[in-house]
Amino acid sequence: MALLDDYESVVYTLNPIISKTEVVDAIHRMDSHRESCALVHAVAAMTINMTCTNCADNEDMRGKVVSLCTKALETRGPPLPHDIITVESIMISAFVACCLFAHKNHVDMGFFYVREAVTCLQIMGIDSPEATSDLSIKARSQRQRLYWLLFVHERFGSVFFFRTPILPPLASTPERDPDLSSEMQDWFDSIITRFAMIDQTFISNWLSKDDQTTSSSTDLSWITSTQHQLSQAMSLFDYQYQTLSETQQVDVIITSYWLGTLVWQIALSKLLLTTNPTTDTDALSMFFPLRLSGRLQSLLTSISRSAVEIHGTGILQKIFDITTTIADILIYVSDAANADDSGVYWSRSGLNDFAFLNSYLMNMPTFYTMERKILTEKYEKVRVLFPHICAGPASARRSPAL
Repeated sequence: MALLDDYESVVYTLNPIISKTEVVDAIHRMDSHRESCALVHAVAAMTINMTCTNCADNEDMRGKVVSLCTKALETRGPPLPHDIITVESIMISAFVACCLFAHKNHVDMGFFYVREAVTCLQIMGIDSPEATSDLSIKARSQRQRLYWLLFVHERFGSVFFFRTPILPPLASTPERDPDLSSEMQDWFDSIITRFAMIDQTFISNWLSKDDQTTSSSTDLSWITSTQHQLSQAMSLFDYQYQTLSETQQVDVIITSYWLGTLVWQIALSKLLLTTNPTTDTDALSMFFPLRLSGRLQSLLTSISRSAVEIHGTGILQKIFDITTTIADILIYVSDAANADDSGVYWSRSGLNDFAFLNSYLMNMPTFYTMERKILTEKYEKVRVLFPHICAGPASARRSPAL
């Protein structure tokens, strides 16, 4: 009961499926109802995981979260032939998956429970109008949000772990729920729009980007159209969604920058980029991530750290992916480009941005040890190549966040 306020303000805000009222009902039933008891344990694990600011380095707290996840799974038990799949049983798997993803020793099992949740979701038939036509708008919208939430989790896991997703997108975003704030629904729709860009073509190109032995359908038109789609989405976001909270806006913006970086990495792997800094197509420029870094740095200096920390390790992973990409350009591209002055401007500005982003991540208590090690190694390589690297945000270049 003491975790309920944190659950509502942190967990439910970013996972708008099981309301605080429904959790209270589960607490009252947990002594007599197995699934409710399991859900309460999963909710507790998820809430502690998302509100603990030092869980990455706190073995006791990490152990407590994993123990609660284990208890939730043991209490619920495996789905049996006579069991009815419910929203609550699916969210047990989803919460457990999120907690295990957050602790790098259990990522494979985290993906397992995402897939378990997806399988149960498909059994419920949420994507079938016939299966949901008799439900109220509130119940139907909740199930549609659940579908899209798992879609987002699976697509993120597919990119991160190089695994093919199995859940197709729904035909539309969730119906508007009268009990859910318009702000939350606008944010959720925006996140859905971003992750829906990770379609089958995107996944195919991503999974094959490091495989030089197979032919790829990746071409210039796909790269430019996808980046153009992202740019349009950001323009639409800027126009329509200024009422979103700082926490919600940072999620949408960083996700967009991260997706742009992934598309650029695909183009790089297929040798579709140019080192000409005057290219008319931003997405095809070798220096595109350096341009993006200025916007990210400007965003992070204009918002509170708590607005980022509330999203947990997922958003830090996105910032890490962007930052290491910037480092690789500085290490492998920019120094060589300086020889004929073609990349001098972007190298210098990128150095300031990289120094800021490195410091920003290193000061995040939930940033993981392995990622710290990787980033430290890249930072040292950059320092060797550029001895006069700027060390802080005060002298860093500022540019519009959107």
